[in-house]
Amino acid sequence: NRLQKRVKGTGLGLPLCRRLAELMGGSVRVQSRLGQGSTFFIRVPLHYQDPNKPTTFETQRQHAHAFSGRALIIDDSDSTRYVLRKLLVDFDVIEAADGLEGLNTALALLPDLIFLDLNMPGLDGYSVLNRLREGQATREVPVIIVTSQPLDAADYDRLQTAQAVLTKQALNNESLRPLLDNVMSARSLA
Repeated sequence: NRLQKRVKGTGLGLPLCRRLAELMGGSVRVQSRLGQGSTFFIRVPLHYQDPNKPTTFETQRQHAHAFSGRALIIDDSDSTRYVLRKLLVDFDVIEAADGLEGLNTALALLPDLIFLDLNMPGLDGYSVLNRLREGQATREVPVIIVTSQPLDAADYDRLQTAQAVLTKQALNNESLRPLLDNVMSARSLA
């Protein structure tokens, strides 16, 4: 198809589809034949469980150390905000769909933690991070970068005031939980 050759995707469609399916208690599988293509199958439960009702895993985790507080997600991707919202069950989650809205929300509400995308229209994540660090009230708020953008050494230098950088492809409970343990424990000691 001509359009497919001109426009490249970000490569996030399938990982996000898998994450969303798993959040709903389902799964994704693939059937592929060399030279013939691939078929992807998604399986989700017929009856969706109430997200406010804890699953067995969430119930076990609630007996362990649970964090509370306010987390701000600044990302123009609806699906990334959805995945983060489902992963941050212990937090009161606030969302902003662009950098300027996110910066204004951070200044007004002073969240305990910020998740920040880099590639957004208008005010990008680098600029938001710089302005947060310049502000007296937001200087110490932990910021976790969540991006699909490939980063080089210069990018990491620009992001050194962030607590961590996660790729959207690796965004899951196993990668996020230890990071939250470290970030929030350090914040409570400060």
